[in-house]
Amino acid sequence: MKNYKQSTDSINVVLADTVKGGDLVTVGTLYGVATADGDNVNLVAVKTKGVFVLEKTDASTVIAQGDKIYTSSGKVNKTNTDPFLGYAWAASGNGDTTVEVGINV
Repeated sequence: MKNYKQSTDSINVVLADTVKGGDLVTVGTLYGVATADGDNVNLVAVKTKGVFVLEKTDASTVIAQGDKIYTSSGKVNKTNTDPFLGYAWAASGNGDTTVEVGINV
């Protein structure tokens, strides 16, 4: 196909803020995970599909595998008034600070 440009699993962007590789970032209304440290000057690749270990907003929140996951301030939660991010790929119990999330699925 001569009109094929690229796969949709990553996007190269100049970010609005400085981030560390592994940080959850927003590109317009698209969410992804920075693959490397980035800033507001240089391009950085952002993975837009996949399963990532992300920090929960509250370690006491119990998340079951398959729960809908939302995002707020670079962390994840089950609050459905926040923007939808993806689904819990594995359970995360009370006291766990992270959860595996399949993003943009």
